[in-house]
Amino acid sequence: MEGDNTTAASQDESQTSSLTASTPQGGGPPFFSPPPGKAQSDGARDWSGDGHRRRSPLATRICFQNVNGLPEHGNDPKQQQINSWLKEERVGIALLAEAKTFWPSINKGHGWSDRLRQATMKSKQKGFYSSVAYNRHQDRSAATSAVQWGGCIATVLNQVAHRAKEAGRDPTVLGRWAYVRLQGRKLKAHGVMSRTLWLR
Repeated sequence: MEGDNTTAASQDESQTSSLTASTPQGGGPPFFSPPPGKAQSDGARDWSGDGHRRRSPLATRICFQNVNGLPEHGNDPKQQQINSWLKEERVGIALLAEAKTFWPSINKGHGWSDRLRQATMKSKQKGFYSSVAYNRHQDRSAATSAVQWGGCIATVLNQVAHRAKEAGRDPTVLGRWAYVRLQGRKLKAHGVMSRTLWLR
């Protein structure tokens, strides 16, 4: 009985030690982060989840965020935080869900395009291309603010924006999804889409 427990414990220890050094099938970085002071790259790609400040010049950073509502004004601290995030992380594709904004109610100069101009103003390669989806069927006659449930945004920024070919949204115009189609290598088309899920 004791021998069985010892054997099981030894197997557990050997499995644990092999896990810390194991790599996924086909090579690539280990499942766990390297110890402090070790390189964060295996030469071909960055470690998953680490070293986000460093990026290959040939890589495009894709980010998704449920923003849980965008502010009505472009100079709001939450919008400034989003702008800083887009700039500092050098985001190439930003997919935002739950924008919760009825854009026609937003004051002139505070629309999504105006906000992106602020975010890309000091970028070396300026430019952006967006698709904004919101519910266009909702009766807004009694609305006192620009808040509206749902909505999403698909945006490509900087050098990725120069590959944008088309933008669109769900044909029901309920603000369920938005997309941007990109020109890929050898004229292949690629798309990125942001989506809001409606749960009942």
